[in-house]
Amino acid sequence: MHLKNGDPKPTIKPNHFTLFGFRFCPYVDRVRMVLQYYNIPHDNVWIHLYSKPDWYLELYPVGKVPLLITKEGKTIVESDAIIRYLDETIGNKSLMSLCGEAEFERAGKLVSKLMAQSYGILFGASIAEANASAYRDVCQEINDTIKGPYLLGDKLTLADFLLFSHVNHFEPIMARLDGLAPSDVRELKATDQYRTKWPRLSTFLDIMRRLPCVVSVREPSQKLALFAETYRQGQPNPDL
Repeated sequence: MHLKNGDPKPTIKPNHFTLFGFRFCPYVDRVRMVLQYYNIPHDNVWIHLYSKPDWYLELYPVGKVPLLITKEGKTIVESDAIIRYLDETIGNKSLMSLCGEAEFERAGKLVSKLMAQSYGILFGASIAEANASAYRDVCQEINDTIKGPYLLGDKLTLADFLLFSHVNHFEPIMARLDGLAPSDVRELKATDQYRTKWPRLSTFLDIMRRLPCVVSVREPSQKLALFAETYRQGQPNPDL
């Protein structure tokens, strides 16, 4: 359950990682995936972003997630900084070394293009055709950028986690563009038209979703679509 305003502050274990997050947040998801990839024991504390506890705002006045408290008691915010920290301190830069700074930043720019369109499509009351067209254009750009099966070729890198957590919202977004009800949203099928249109993007989704560190974290596409519907109705419920 997500903690709301008025809920007591949980006990934070010493010498232990604690992640404050929100279900359905792609920025939180990428951190959780890297934590799982490196098998880092940690606690998850869910924060209701639409009714934030006072104690969380005291901890982090900006009120955003994710926020990681390290074993040493250090507080780190911003998802890209957190996954860099985990990769550097726990993984000895094994994932970042396979992509490098330039490709990591390039993946971040693709994410920015996606988010500029996807948030409004998924959570907005209505959809502008310009946003729909721009989202499809970004999907095409991502498809053309992926070298396959991962973003940069045969090896998983930190850039994959950066990008995947946002591309992972593909089905609920396309379902909204196609006029499907949230209850009708399904995972990408083998015969889906989008596999023909964007084959490398589809394969990227498939291979990332088979990783154990993703399986343990990922929410079903239909559940994200249903959450987005509660948001559009003015009563966001991350605990559905």
